[in-house]
Amino acid sequence: MSKLPTQLKWNLFVAALKTLGYEQLRSKGGSARHFQRGTEDPLTFHEPHGGDTLRQGTLTEYLRKLQIDREQFVSALEGGGLESSQAGDQEENFRRTTKPDGRIVSNCMQCFQVVADSSLEEEVEIAEGSHICTG
Repeated sequence: MSKLPTQLKWNLFVAALKTLGYEQLRSKGGSARHFQRGTEDPLTFHEPHGGDTLRQGTLTEYLRKLQIDREQFVSALEGGGLESSQAGDQEENFRRTTKPDGRIVSNCMQCFQVVADSSLEEEVEIAEGSHICTG
């Protein structure tokens, strides 16, 4: 059985949600962040102050809200998604976006962990070229 991390950076939690098929909805301020998958009802999670880390107890509570177990979340955290049948097209397993402030964000967990909101194109290209997500 996989263990949950004792602390998890908020941006890695959000990346795992993306792997699970959730899109972040627009927020009106405060720490509440809303995520929705397809036509399901939106779920609300509270971002720690300063985008810091989620503690294991909070993460466990969030997994209950997501109605997934530890194994499924750890798989999403590693970039595997719930199951291959729910992961979507393999051609869609890699995507990056450039934020208005110039930061480059990758939805691939391996790339994301390496470049974590980098604005350096070279770092992103090196990370992307080093594993299967680009294939």
